[in-house]
Amino acid sequence: NLIVRPESNFWRIESVKNKTKLHYVDLANAEDLEKFIVPMREKRKEFEKDIPKALQILNEGGGKAKLVASKKMKEVKDKLGVNLN
Repeated sequence: NLIVRPESNFWRIESVKNKTKLHYVDLANAEDLEKFIVPMREKRKEFEKDIPKALQILNEGGGKAKLVASKKMKEVKDKLGVNLN
């Protein structure tokens, strides 16, 4: 969907590098991005209150991600015929 907004809803950014380029940053999208980020900032503040618990969550998640990644890499290597195990 193409949404047409007036030019006043955009920041105009000019940069010169061999030639002039005009970039427009949609202010509505910037506001949407800010709304998207706010809950993550709040969650991060909660984690700051209990660093050991945050580290435990990260370690558990990292272990799960490593397991998934190793399975996927085995599958890729098998398909490529480069499995050295």
